[in-house]
Amino acid sequence: MILLKNKLLLTSIGIVFSIIMCVILVVNISYYSKKEVQIDKNKDQYLLFYKSDCKDCKELKSTIYKAKHIKNVKVINLNQDKNNKYISDYCITKVPTLVHVRSDNTFKEFITKSSMIKQKIDKLN
Repeated sequence: MILLKNKLLLTSIGIVFSIIMCVILVVNISYYSKKEVQIDKNKDQYLLFYKSDCKDCKELKSTIYKAKHIKNVKVINLNQDKNNKYISDYCITKVPTLVHVRSDNTFKEFITKSSMIKQKIDKLN
């Protein structure tokens, strides 16, 4: 009887611990995904604009993930209110859009076709 109670107690503690860890993970993910992306305007870089609810962007999910790990690429989710200012700053009319910005803050390239964005990110990787 005591063994069964101890086993039940350990199982309950394990479940509570798992729930707490999941809550912490979700809070951390939502905090970091809502942070405003900082763009250094004096740097030659690529800006990949997307929206998490966009059909074309969902099809580029693996490419967007890859882009997040490339040094001179900033990935910007326009669903985040703090990033909306970039829509007018970079003349974004649709997503996904990849913009190559020179260090003098002029546009070198402006790509809106998903297949071409994928090719460019693969080449930069």
